[in-house]
Amino acid sequence: MKEKDEILNYKGKLVKYRIVYIDFWCKPMYEELIEHEFKSFPKLTSYDLYLSWLLGLYDGDGFQGKTMVCSKHQGILEQTKLYFNIKYEVREFYFNGENYIRNYENITDIIENTLKVNSSLRFFYILTLGARLFNEMMRNFKFSLNRKRNNFNEFNESLDKLIEEVGSENNLQELIITNHKKELIEKLSTTEYALDRLIDNWDLRRDWSV
Repeated sequence: MKEKDEILNYKGKLVKYRIVYIDFWCKPMYEELIEHEFKSFPKLTSYDLYLSWLLGLYDGDGFQGKTMVCSKHQGILEQTKLYFNIKYEVREFYFNGENYIRNYENITDIIENTLKVNSSLRFFYILTLGARLFNEMMRNFKFSLNRKRNNFNEFNESLDKLIEEVGSENNLQELIITNHKKELIEKLSTTEYALDRLIDNWDLRRDWSV
């Protein structure tokens, strides 16, 4: 196990990070680890063990400060969603070296007009766990990665889901302009309270279609 410093671009600023990593000098061992990569939902004996497994997934591939996990394997997230009865959908995202971009219809235009930190463009799947499941997962095992431990307000789940659904302020403003309010509430599967709160938080115009 070794440590090193890496300089990464974070929101337009160069930031030094301390990286801790493991070097594998045994090629057969490395190849075996790659071959046995988790690609499907495990078979465990109890709900608590599944929560512990999910916590491991979050510590490794979760978004700090959010209840989202990601994977390049859609199936493992779909199986996770099914087992835990998660209401959020598995979604497609891109990472362009600096920003995480949702796979909208105009993703090509977004990518072409977004400044890249490097030339790589990574595609992956993402699943929002939600505040209730996230908090339950944290209570189940208290000795996980400290910087990712959190507690979320479960009453804000509807607002979080709405933010994930609309993606950005510009997208929501366009939806307001092109839809009646009641139609948009149904289309986004949200509540009037959550929609009004998000509009106020983002200081958007209420130019509803008439």
